[in-house]
Amino acid sequence: MKKHCKKSNAALVLFVGYCALMLYLLFIRNRTGQSDLPYWQQVMDNYNLNPLRTISNYWDVLSRPEYYMTKWGSAAVYEQQARFAVVNLVGNVLMFIPLGFFLPLLWKKMQRIWKTFLLTGMLIVLVEMTQLLTLRGSCDVDDLILNLSGVIVGYVLWRLLLLCSRVIR
Repeated sequence: MKKHCKKSNAALVLFVGYCALMLYLLFIRNRTGQSDLPYWQQVMDNYNLNPLRTISNYWDVLSRPEYYMTKWGSAAVYEQQARFAVVNLVGNVLMFIPLGFFLPLLWKKMQRIWKTFLLTGMLIVLVEMTQLLTLRGSCDVDDLILNLSGVIVGYVLWRLLLLCSRVIR
């Protein structure tokens, strides 16, 4: 029993560290506001409610390098924009894998995928709205899509871990 408790405590410490890192990345590090524009104009300029618009724009940049190098007139500019696209696409998925893993690992009530999906969906919407209203990022429905994809990957990894631990026993 003590061995299980130590594993749970370690997982809880890792989860708290993950949450602290996420708070830093989502609210402290970024600021999208531009001081010369009125607050509500800045808010209106920092949201996207069209599903897959941002994802398809990033994908377009990544899939047509020759076009964008010509359009922007520089390979260096293209490389910077391509790097930005990859970081946003992959990062928005990777950042939320731990959430999908730790929630069912630490809390028995979260072991149903629909509960994990619902809770994380509500948390992500809250984060997106808070980022928008505090001008600490943009509010993008594509972030929700990518973040929830990461949650699902984390949940699947937790299920695989659970399955492997049962097979080993």
